[in-house]
Amino acid sequence: MEGPDLAGKRVVVLEDTSTTGGSPLKAIEALLAVGAEVAAVAVVVDRDTGAKQVIEAAGYPYFAAIGLSDLGLTPQ
Repeated sequence: MEGPDLAGKRVVVLEDTSTTGGSPLKAIEALLAVGAEVAAVAVVVDRDTGAKQVIEAAGYPYFAAIGLSDLGLTPQ
């Protein structure tokens, strides 16, 4: 990790688009390794392909600003 010391800090993992949830989980692993407390995962666009379920199953709240239905799209 680069940047400020995150030990003991509450953080939110932010992602632009979410597909499988794998990237936020890797980020969470790295944040926990440096002592951060992960409060939630937030994404700008949820592609409705299972990331929400994966993140929540790992024990983290999941928030999305926009879903596919907001864009008039359906999952493929």
